[in-house]
Amino acid sequence: MPIESNLLDDGGRPRWLAAAVVVGALLVLSLVLGFAVAVADFSAGAGDTAAANVTSVETSEAHCGTHLRQSGSEAQRTAGGTTYLSLNGTLPVAAVDSEVTATVDEIGEHRYRLDLRRSPGNRTEDCYLERRYNVTVALPDTREFTVLVTHDGFLREMTYRTRWGGGGWSTSAVARPPSMNESAWARALNASEAYARNRSDGA
Repeated sequence: MPIESNLLDDGGRPRWLAAAVVVGALLVLSLVLGFAVAVADFSAGAGDTAAANVTSVETSEAHCGTHLRQSGSEAQRTAGGTTYLSLNGTLPVAAVDSEVTATVDEIGEHRYRLDLRRSPGNRTEDCYLERRYNVTVALPDTREFTVLVTHDGFLREMTYRTRWGGGGWSTSAVARPPSMNESAWARALNASEAYARNRSDGA
């Protein structure tokens, strides 16, 4: 139903004056009753509030490696009021054709969880299989944020930025692929240690 054009008219007074009277009355009422009144900013469009999202997921081919030697990197850039956070690292997979997907969720004010998930695949190698990944996530925060990185729910690392600086931490522990049982995981870790010894011996 269209809004009647005379709803804010009062005896020929300008509409802005009537609107100011209404807003003023609300503010006075809020002071008396102890309530906070939020005045909406109608100048902002509906699409101005962006949500965090994963912009790209890149992975290498699965290969035999070791959990005893891990490396990773992080890069940040800001453009158009959005922070682009790129994380590079490795994670164990159950099979050579296991796929890695990534999702990001807001879990609190300026707090996000980036979760990497691994598909089961069909195991064809008897070693510690791993994939290198590079994931970029767009965050609608440029001054402060905290991102928790999980591998199938296992907390792997955290990175943060505040108005005074930034930092983060990571753990050397690796998460067993959810599709592998304990005995298969134990064999993979044994193969991982053998791989590291062979590399140390120059083999």
